[in-house]
Amino acid sequence: MTMATKSTCYIIISMTDLYKPVLSSFTTPVTEGDTVEMLCSADANPSPTYTFLKDGGEVQPPGASSTFRIQSVSRDKDGSYECRASNSAGTETSESRMLDVQYPPEITPLSNIEVSRGESVTISFVVVANPTATYTWNTLPATTDTDNNPETYTFTVSDTIGDSYTVNLTASNDVGTTPESVKVTVVARITTLMTTTNALTTLPPPDSCGALSIVSESHGNVVDGAISAQPGEDVTVDCRCGGSSSGNGFKYEWTLDGENAGTDSDKLSFKAVVGGHDVVCKGTAGAPEPSEVSLSVNVAKKEKQTSDPLSTGAIVGIVIGIIVVLVILAVVIVIVLKAREDGPSNKSADSAYMDVTWDTKDPNRVNQGKKTAPPINGNSKQEAAKLLESDTPKPSTAEPDPYEKYDRYGDERAYSRTSYGDDYNDKPDEDDYANSMPVTV
Repeated sequence: MTMATKSTCYIIISMTDLYKPVLSSFTTPVTEGDTVEMLCSADANPSPTYTFLKDGGEVQPPGASSTFRIQSVSRDKDGSYECRASNSAGTETSESRMLDVQYPPEITPLSNIEVSRGESVTISFVVVANPTATYTWNTLPATTDTDNNPETYTFTVSDTIGDSYTVNLTASNDVGTTPESVKVTVVARITTLMTTTNALTTLPPPDSCGALSIVSESHGNVVDGAISAQPGEDVTVDCRCGGSSSGNGFKYEWTLDGENAGTDSDKLSFKAVVGGHDVVCKGTAGAPEPSEVSLSVNVAKKEKQTSDPLSTGAIVGIVIGIIVVLVILAVVIVIVLKAREDGPSNKSADSAYMDVTWDTKDPNRVNQGKKTAPPINGNSKQEAAKLLESDTPKPSTAEPDPYEKYDRYGDERAYSRTSYGDDYNDKPDEDDYANSMPVTV
């Protein structure tokens, strides 16, 4: 009996599918500067590619990565995000999710504001913040906010030109706090007419400059008609309306020695010269007849400056110097006097003598003299005397030399006949010898 064999055949059908993806894994809100990571997941066969979109536009093109990362997120990344999955089965897009990027308030600064006397002014800053900021206002000096809008501040300024106010705003939200301020100054009113719907509306008249004055800080502040300066001195004067400081809204015109010296600035600077200057300031704030004030600058020639009194230290130094000089002079005088008291010492053969010319009435002694010389190589007195003898002119053989006994060999003294005085005679004697004066060097 033959048995039949049963065969089983399996047919495998490959199925493709794709389900709607889910965008997840990030929280919101986030703070500006944080890192944000988004994950897209989809049940699909085969594996899909993923695309990330913000407000309908691609922020990461199709690819295998299912993750989108934003490092240090900024406020411009705030918006609606989606992810898209695609494979051979088709394309599916996730539900959108909002990314909320928050940051502290940012305030746009205002330039300083000038307003007329008694005017009402409203301060409004441009503030950008997420979440919305709250506002805190105050002023210095203190004023009252007269409006009901928390984002603006309205107050009325004083009637005094030159008064100023500092308006402070503090804007805060959950992320941070930011302060800002603006200065409001009361100035002169310079506008007289304005156009409104083709009609002329008259405003209050412009402020008059009132009592105009010239101020010079280097010459005692308020100047009463004239000041004095030195030649070459730098002079600066300040023109003020009603005594108010600069920046009060008035304009000025300066004249220096009859010539235009500038406009708009409230200050004038110039270098003083001999002869002086005439200065004129006009306040031109729109008044029908601008105020005017004049100033004379007297400049005289420089006088010779007298020396300042000596200081105590200088006087002490001078006195000490004088004492030192006197001490030195005293020592020198003592030494000189001592030398005179001791007199000349007897000269040995080792001494040096000067040449001596005899002054005599004796014709036989004319042009004769005794010549001395220093010792040679330490030779004795006798050797020196021989040298002297060889160099000494010999007396005439016609008549013996009556002075020989005083001149010859080894006599240590030389004598001047002029010292004999009234006792002079043709022949030397013991009295002449006693009155002679030794000459030494």
